[in-house]
Amino acid sequence: IDGIFYVVGPLIMAASGMMQGLAFGRLIVGIGIGISAVVVPTYVAEMSPARSRGAMVIIYELMLCLGMLAAIFCDLLLAGLPENWRFMVGAPALPATILLATLFILPESPRWLVSRGLMREALHVIHSLRTKE
Repeated sequence: IDGIFYVVGPLIMAASGMMQGLAFGRLIVGIGIGISAVVVPTYVAEMSPARSRGAMVIIYELMLCLGMLAAIFCDLLLAGLPENWRFMVGAPALPATILLATLFILPESPRWLVSRGLMREALHVIHSLRTKE
Protein backbone atom coordinates (compact mmCIF):
# COMPACT_ATOMS: atom_id res chain seq x y z
CA ILE A 1 0.00 0.00 0.00
CA ASP A 2 2.90 2.38 0.68
CA GLY A 3 3.86 2.20 -3.00
CA ILE A 4 0.65 4.03 -3.88
CA PHE A 5 1.70 6.95 -1.69
CA TYR A 6 5.16 6.94 -3.34
CA VAL A 7 3.60 7.21 -6.80
CA VAL A 8 0.78 9.65 -6.09
CA GLY A 9 2.71 12.07 -3.85
CA PRO A 10 5.47 12.94 -6.35
CA LEU A 11 2.95 13.27 -9.18
CA ILE A 12 0.90 15.72 -7.11
CA MET A 13 4.03 17.74 -6.31
CA ALA A 14 5.22 17.77 -9.94
CA ALA A 15 1.81 18.83 -11.26
CA SER A 16 1.30 21.47 -8.60
CA GLY A 17 1.79 25.11 -9.33
CA MET A 18 1.14 26.29 -5.80
CA MET A 19 2.71 25.81 -2.40
CA GLN A 20 -0.40 24.04 -1.08
CA GLY A 21 -0.08 21.33 -3.75
CA LEU A 22 3.58 20.81 -2.92
CA ALA A 23 2.75 20.53 0.77
CA PHE A 24 -0.09 18.11 0.11
CA GLY A 25 2.10 15.92 -2.13
CA ARG A 26 4.80 15.95 0.53
CA LEU A 27 2.22 14.92 3.13
CA ILE A 28 1.19 11.99 0.93
CA VAL A 29 4.83 10.89 0.53
CA GLY A 30 5.36 11.30 4.28
CA ILE A 31 2.47 8.96 5.01
CA GLY A 32 4.09 6.37 2.73
CA ILE A 33 7.43 6.81 4.49
CA GLY A 34 5.74 6.37 7.86
CA ILE A 35 4.10 3.15 6.71
CA SER A 36 7.36 1.83 5.27
CA ALA A 37 9.36 2.72 8.35
CA VAL A 38 7.23 0.31 10.39
CA VAL A 39 6.17 -2.35 7.93
CA VAL A 40 9.31 -3.04 5.88
CA PRO A 41 11.78 -3.80 8.70
CA THR A 42 9.13 -5.98 10.36
CA TYR A 43 8.46 -7.87 7.12
CA VAL A 44 12.17 -8.28 6.37
CA ALA A 45 12.86 -9.56 9.89
CA GLU A 46 9.95 -11.97 9.76
CA MET A 47 10.85 -13.38 6.36
CA SER A 48 14.59 -13.74 7.06
CA PRO A 49 16.19 -16.78 8.69
CA ALA A 50 17.14 -16.15 12.33
CA ARG A 51 20.88 -16.34 11.61
CA SER A 52 20.74 -13.46 9.10
CA ARG A 53 17.78 -11.46 10.39
CA GLY A 54 19.80 -8.58 11.83
CA ALA A 55 21.98 -8.34 8.74
CA MET A 56 18.95 -8.19 6.47
CA VAL A 57 17.40 -5.32 8.42
CA ILE A 58 20.74 -3.48 8.41
CA ILE A 59 20.98 -3.97 4.64
CA TYR A 60 17.51 -2.44 4.31
CA GLU A 61 18.62 0.60 6.30
CA LEU A 62 21.81 0.86 4.22
CA MET A 63 19.78 0.76 1.01
CA LEU A 64 17.68 3.66 2.33
CA CYS A 65 20.82 5.74 2.78
CA LEU A 66 22.16 4.77 -0.65
CA GLY A 67 18.79 5.68 -2.17
CA MET A 68 18.99 9.15 -0.62
CA LEU A 69 22.49 9.57 -2.02
CA ALA A 70 21.31 8.42 -5.46
CA ALA A 71 18.49 10.98 -5.30
CA ILE A 72 21.04 13.76 -4.79
CA PHE A 73 22.98 12.65 -7.86
CA CYS A 74 19.79 12.42 -9.92
CA ASP A 75 18.87 15.94 -8.86
CA LEU A 76 22.32 17.14 -9.95
CA LEU A 77 21.72 15.60 -13.38
CA LEU A 78 18.35 17.37 -13.64
CA ALA A 79 19.69 20.72 -12.42
CA GLY A 80 20.15 22.19 -15.91
CA LEU A 81 16.65 21.53 -17.19
CA PRO A 82 14.02 24.27 -17.35
CA GLU A 83 11.35 23.78 -14.66
CA ASN A 84 13.82 21.31 -13.14
CA TRP A 85 12.11 21.27 -9.77
CA ARG A 86 9.12 19.50 -11.34
CA PHE A 87 11.38 16.72 -12.59
CA MET A 88 13.18 16.55 -9.24
CA VAL A 89 10.00 16.10 -7.21
CA GLY A 90 8.27 13.93 -9.83
CA ALA A 91 11.14 11.56 -10.69
CA PRO A 92 10.63 9.36 -7.61
CA ALA A 93 7.31 8.23 -9.12
CA LEU A 94 9.26 6.08 -11.63
CA PRO A 95 11.01 3.75 -9.17
CA ALA A 96 7.90 3.88 -6.99
CA THR A 97 5.90 2.42 -9.89
CA ILE A 98 8.38 -0.45 -10.09
CA LEU A 99 8.14 -0.92 -6.32
CA LEU A 100 4.36 -0.99 -6.53
CA ALA A 101 4.43 -3.58 -9.32
CA THR A 102 6.85 -5.87 -7.48
CA LEU A 103 4.79 -5.89 -4.29
CA PHE A 104 2.42 -8.33 -5.97
CA ILE A 105 5.11 -11.02 -6.24
CA LEU A 106 6.10 -10.91 -2.56
CA PRO A 107 4.65 -13.64 -0.35
CA GLU A 108 2.25 -12.71 2.40
CA SER A 109 3.65 -12.58 5.90
CA PRO A 110 3.17 -15.94 7.64
CA ARG A 111 2.25 -14.13 10.86
CA TRP A 112 -0.46 -12.16 9.01
CA LEU A 113 -1.78 -15.37 7.43
CA VAL A 114 -1.95 -17.12 10.82
CA SER A 115 -3.78 -14.14 12.33
CA ARG A 116 -6.39 -14.58 9.60
CA GLY A 117 -6.73 -18.33 10.29
CA LEU A 118 -4.88 -19.35 7.12
CA MET A 119 -2.48 -21.83 8.72
CA ARG A 120 -1.95 -23.96 5.59
CA GLU A 121 -0.97 -20.91 3.51
CA ALA A 122 1.35 -19.69 6.30
CA LEU A 123 3.10 -23.06 6.41
CA HIS A 124 3.45 -23.00 2.63
CA VAL A 125 5.14 -19.57 2.75
CA ILE A 126 7.47 -20.66 5.55
CA HIS A 127 8.34 -23.85 3.69
CA SER A 128 9.05 -21.94 0.47
CA LEU A 129 11.35 -19.54 2.36
CA ARG A 130 13.24 -22.13 4.37
CA THR A 131 13.83 -24.93 1.86
CA LYS A 132 16.09 -24.97 -1.15
CA GLU A 133 14.67 -26.13 -4.42
